[in-house]
Amino acid sequence: MASVYIRGRTWWIGYTDATGQRQNRPTKHKTVGTREEKAAAHKAVEADARAMEVQIDRQRQGLEPLPGLCTTTLAELCEWWLKNRCPARSERRARSNLNAHVLTKPVGRLPLPQVTAPVVDELLAGMVAAGSAGSTANHTRAYLRTVFNRARKAGKWLGVNPAADVERRRETRRTYDTLTPGEAQRLLGELGPEWLDLFAAALYTAMRKGELLGLRKTDVDLQGRVMMVACSYGNDTTKGGHADAIPIAEPLAPFLRHAIETAKGELVFPDADGKMRPEDLELAPVLRRALSRAGVVLGFDHVCRRCKAKGAELHAWRHPDDTRRRCPSCDMVLWPRAVPKYPKIRFHDLRHTTATLLLRAGVAPQHVQRILRHASITTTVGTYGHLTVEDLRESLAKLPDVTVLPVAVGTTAPAIGAANPLHADGDATSPALPAQRARQPRLELGACGLEGRCSIQVSYWRK
Repeated sequence: MASVYIRGRTWWIGYTDATGQRQNRPTKHKTVGTREEKAAAHKAVEADARAMEVQIDRQRQGLEPLPGLCTTTLAELCEWWLKNRCPARSERRARSNLNAHVLTKPVGRLPLPQVTAPVVDELLAGMVAAGSAGSTANHTRAYLRTVFNRARKAGKWLGVNPAADVERRRETRRTYDTLTPGEAQRLLGELGPEWLDLFAAALYTAMRKGELLGLRKTDVDLQGRVMMVACSYGNDTTKGGHADAIPIAEPLAPFLRHAIETAKGELVFPDADGKMRPEDLELAPVLRRALSRAGVVLGFDHVCRRCKAKGAELHAWRHPDDTRRRCPSCDMVLWPRAVPKYPKIRFHDLRHTTATLLLRAGVAPQHVQRILRHASITTTVGTYGHLTVEDLRESLAKLPDVTVLPVAVGTTAPAIGAANPLHADGDATSPALPAQRARQPRLELGACGLEGRCSIQVSYWRK
């Protein structure tokens, strides 16, 4: 049994651990303060003592490792998982996340018995407080949960999984930038020969970057207008874990033919030496610069570098064009700088663009799902289909005109005849609707009582 006592001005807990050794541990609770604060501290210490008894009992039953027997740190366990159990296609992302939030942090130096659910929860809370997105914190939680699960199966950890009891953080759904058909056409017109074929394939197939860079010439059948998406980068499978055949659009065929004829080696989109491009290849800057050259901008900030160097508050003026202008203060030639319309667009947003353009053109969602190779149509429509308010307005405009004129209070309803679009026959000589369909609601104001109360009664009448 654990006991609580006071030493100095601090509450202590005395207990017998799972190995039979008597231990004494100070707590963070003090004996100073008002009577209410002292009573609250006493209750908190007793609760900690009961929790310690439960933990010791689990250690005696073998449900948790004994204290002092496990010296492996959390960082060492994560390194073991990354080298021996992490899938090859996920290692780069997993290492980047764990290195930023676990391996180089104080939590990574903790022995595994000290890595509890409150510790993991505090880690995620600190990430969110430091500015990390909720999705990033959830990825860290998922990686840690997987690390402990694999360690339990390998016999490297016998305790509970501390990440399994930690709640997910709330994720804010991000907005995606998608191009219009005109912007996509202007984008292709501004790309150089090194990137034109690759970006055209991304727009016409909605393939991921890894699938495009790992595409082999043997996977493309220009004669039959079909290609096989079977691998991603150097992996044998794609993100979905299966191979799919997708059609080749007629406008894309010349780009693929040019890429196959000019590329060295077995890949369709390799580097200049015929080797596969690296996974960390940044294509977003190429995309953003091409959009700026194509005029997909909000305008141009004309900057006076002289006034800016002097610390002047007003040193830039926005105009819709990049025509040469001079500073109104010092008469120096202004430097035009494009203000991008999509400053955070990514290469993966081209996949969102293809899905949105197909749905906007009226293509059946099931067909779009097959083209994007999603397992669920919810992902296609809910995540990749970014329809605007105008798209929804056009859809609502296709509804038939079923407007019925409102009936004023205390007046008779208009006759329901051929002029009413809800009439059964639409013929001027047709009789009125049956009595059971011609009932219209009418509000009648009841008599007001002397107490100042007024009742409103709803009654129905027949024509």
